[in-house]
Amino acid sequence: MENLMKENPHKFDDMKKKDPVLNENLKTIYVTSSDPQPKVFKKIGKPSESRMLPVDRRTKLSDDLAFMEPEVIPAGKISLKQALKILSQHQSNSEAYNMYYVSDNYKIGKEVAENILHYYKTFKVYIPPKEPKLSVQAKFNQFLDSQTRFDDSVDNSQQKLP
Repeated sequence: MENLMKENPHKFDDMKKKDPVLNENLKTIYVTSSDPQPKVFKKIGKPSESRMLPVDRRTKLSDDLAFMEPEVIPAGKISLKQALKILSQHQSNSEAYNMYYVSDNYKIGKEVAENILHYYKTFKVYIPPKEPKLSVQAKFNQFLDSQTRFDDSVDNSQQKLP
């Protein structure tokens, strides 16, 4: 920038001078502005029941599956809750809760009901029996007992041999 000023000082001098024509044109320009009127609420006091904010801000979840269950289920579709009910009923009594029962009660096709009952199963939970925890000393004593029994059985088998 400084090099330009040194090379062409007459152009920068023109910029510093006030142009009377441009100044007159600027005086004729006026800007007017109007803001829209602010909205005034007529009702003062407590808000109506329909406008109250919710007191409970947590998500309302289904008790069984921990997510929101749809209120309307279209024909030909089933919810996850219904699917689990179908599978558990079929698992408990497969003759009574067959594909015909499922297709009629839940308004799904017989092929779809057959595929659901054939390919989907519920999990079985296996809980092993709880054994009392033994201390290190008790485990060591059990080990010694088993060793002495083994040694005794080996000694008895060797005595029987001629």
